[in-house]
Amino acid sequence: MSYIGKKNGNPNTDFLEAGGELENHDLVNVDASGKVGIGTTSDGAKLKIVSDNGQIGLQTNAGDGSSLYIGNSGSNYFDSSSSGSNIFRTSSTERMRIDSSGRVTMPYQPMFHVYGSGANSAFSTQAVVVNFNSVIQNTGSHYNDTTYRFTAPVDGNYYFSSMVRLDGANTGYFRSHIRKNGSNNYVWGHQINDYGSWSPSYTTFSGSVVYKLSANDYVEVVIESQSDTSWTLYRTESSFYGILLS
Repeated sequence: MSYIGKKNGNPNTDFLEAGGELENHDLVNVDASGKVGIGTTSDGAKLKIVSDNGQIGLQTNAGDGSSLYIGNSGSNYFDSSSSGSNIFRTSSTERMRIDSSGRVTMPYQPMFHVYGSGANSAFSTQAVVVNFNSVIQNTGSHYNDTTYRFTAPVDGNYYFSSMVRLDGANTGYFRSHIRKNGSNNYVWGHQINDYGSWSPSYTTFSGSVVYKLSANDYVEVVIESQSDTSWTLYRTESSFYGILLS
């Protein structure tokens, strides 16, 4: 083991010595395999740092430089120059940025915005998954424009909203529902209207919901009719979007 520390009672001089601990606290300990301990001996880690005053800091230069401080109060501090940003990357690609004004951007955060295109769809059934087949944005490609589903890539809290226009209704009530994993739970993302309250025979349903999803859960928008078997979905005036919140 090699040591850098104080020797011969001289508090102002540092010595590098192979073998044998130095007086007072050793400053830097380097073992035979190159593992380094600062303020301690290495316990197997390539680098281990222990501070007597409970704070460890790294700084590029005095004054306007960037710095990292690990404190003793349970809080860690990342600091950049007054005009700089804190940037977090994986595989050399920026994933999150906090700019000097505190604004947070995450360019790869899963989100989508879709709508319907082509001819409007006439239905003779009482329940359909709304076929949003045109993509405005689909970060991460987690929305499928063939199955009309968004599939969660990771566990988290997701926000969804939809707007759906119907026309040609004749009888009974209709409901719009943002449903999870094919289950009709009308507590969330749901709106219901009776045909008799429409004037004339068209209306627009809207709804929003925050779902706690597990990876591979899916979400879709469904329109249901109580008894009407002849109505039209105006896809070009309907849309669906969502984003991972946390």
